Amino acid sequence: MITIVIVEDHAIVRAGLGHLIGACGDMQIVGETGCGREALNLVRTLKPDVLLLDLDLPDMDGLDIIPQSRRVCPETAVLILSMYESEDLAARALHAGALGYIIKGTDPAELPIAIRNAARGKPYITESIRDRMLLHIHHGRGDDPVSTLSDRERTVLIEFARGNNIPGIAEKLCLSQSTVKSYKKRVQIKLSIESIPDFVKFALKHELIEKM
Repeated sequence: MITIVIVEDHAIVRAGLGHLIGACGDMQIVGETGCGREALNLVRTLKPDVLLLDLDLPDMDGLDIIPQSRRVCPETAVLILSMYESEDLAARALHAGALGYIIKGTDPAELPIAIRNAARGKPYITESIRDRMLLHIHHGRGDDPVSTLSDRERTVLIEFARGNNIPGIAEKLCLSQSTVKSYKKRVQIKLSIESIPDFVKFALKHELIEKM
């Protein structure tokens, strides 16, 4: 029996995952939480075969949880379940110690396959991301940092550079404010920028916006 701890801050998503995993006769959810610190406690005490981890949590960055979980229990495989269809983020997660990366928009049948692979110590990456990662390795990423951004990340970058704020961007793009904050953080990590003025400078330099 594959034992699993789910780390996802949206209760309705956890419920859906529980229903999907519960239908698999070879898997059992032994713990679940919406917080990173509690996730580490569950890994320490329960020692599950697989930690199914969302990257966006209210108290910790999921990327920071990965190596900490590996230190707490090296036998627990970390499988990322993320809303971000980003090969760059997938690469970061794998580099941090995750064994797999799948996206929330994938076919539900993919999740049990990914969990079984992780439990056996085999890597698993959503096919669309894996293909792009291989293409980038084959052709090289080039010198254009804009190419590292997803379409949504680029849109959020442009909105911040135009002077819009988090509530305004959330309303305009029909997203939650927490989701906008997550996109903002991803952009900052990918581009190694800190402040809103940096957003403006980058957008102007790469002709994403016009001078006002």
